[in-house]
Amino acid sequence: MKINRSQDEPATADYNRDSRFIPEKYKATDRSETCSIVVPREALLDALTAVMRAVSAHNPLPILSGILIRHDASGLSFTASNFRLIIRYFLLQDSPVGTAIYGQAVVPAKLLHDMTKKLPPGPIRLELDEASSCVRLQAGHARFRLRGMDPSDFPPLPDIGPTTVLSMRCDQLNKAITQVAFAASASGQRPVLTGIACRLIDENRLQLLASDGVRLGCTSIHAALSSGARDDDDQLLLLPAANMVDIAKLLAGGTEEAVSLSVGRNHVLFRTNRWAAYSVRMEGSYPASTRLIPEAHTTSVLADTSAFAAAIERLELLGREGGHIELHATAQSMQLKSAASELGDGDEELTAANMEGEPLRIFFRGRFIRDILRAIESPAVTLRFTGSTGPITIVPQDDPSTIYLLTPLRA
Repeated sequence: MKINRSQDEPATADYNRDSRFIPEKYKATDRSETCSIVVPREALLDALTAVMRAVSAHNPLPILSGILIRHDASGLSFTASNFRLIIRYFLLQDSPVGTAIYGQAVVPAKLLHDMTKKLPPGPIRLELDEASSCVRLQAGHARFRLRGMDPSDFPPLPDIGPTTVLSMRCDQLNKAITQVAFAASASGQRPVLTGIACRLIDENRLQLLASDGVRLGCTSIHAALSSGARDDDDQLLLLPAANMVDIAKLLAGGTEEAVSLSVGRNHVLFRTNRWAAYSVRMEGSYPASTRLIPEAHTTSVLADTSAFAAAIERLELLGREGGHIELHATAQSMQLKSAASELGDGDEELTAANMEGEPLRIFFRGRFIRDILRAIESPAVTLRFTGSTGPITIVPQDDPSTIYLLTPLRA
């Protein structure tokens, strides 16, 4: 896939300093007037919880420890950034936010979030005092004044520019990210493997793939191409897995609501009616991992997902060096074993349904296959083998578009 991007994307828009982005009513307002907004506590808490995912506890820039609260003609918004991920949450104009006076402020994120959680139920009045860089909160008889920072120092939003736009269902993208993100590498030795590779395939499906070099997760979901065109199938969009996990949390609960994916030169933008999330794009050449998926197999077994996962978790407790487990598949059963000289040993036997091919003995690390099974919602999985040294292929019975690979251990 080639995702078209503007050859000359506009310079980044500074929504905080550029007067073009300040509503006329705000420019005419006397700064001595305070922007006062009334927000339901639960709505405010939802907004703060969402953007807190982009707040870094160890960022060297003090301004990035804060949340930008902005009230303008489009409503009330909350923005947090760690440069790699920016999240903006909207309370739209038709929400009960109160005033026509506009303003903005940056306040410490953790303090505001913790304070909101402890305020009594009911409406909360927010006052954005730009002159003193403070935010005042009032809930019932409780009143607080939080010292903030200069909102003009808050980093601007990336300008995505004219771009290819894909549209997907929130619940499907959330599930797809969850199915593969765990397989990305947590080590920085090969930075590209810390990302999730995305590619548009078959005209209307978005493929997501992650691998740490030992295991691989690959799935695809329906995606409508709203604009842009493709003229090859080789270009990948590589996004940090950590960012995608945070975006999946934002997607949770979205059910059939649509989320759009806009692709810029350096960033991508995920957007729904409630929030927008900007993620940096990663650089580097991602390995052609799908070529590792075997086209044929010598042995296959259908196993109950829950029973298989439970047996793995028990045997993993005894396995040496992170839970080495032996699997012996025959026509009658699938036997699992683990042992550690200082702890003991154990074995479990599972019924092998639809066993096909040759009997097999293979070794693998328990925690790797455990993570795969936890990501599978299907009640049964098919395990395919290409001998005792070839990769193990795991496919959910009711979701053939999702495939996992696991490199076995040497006996």
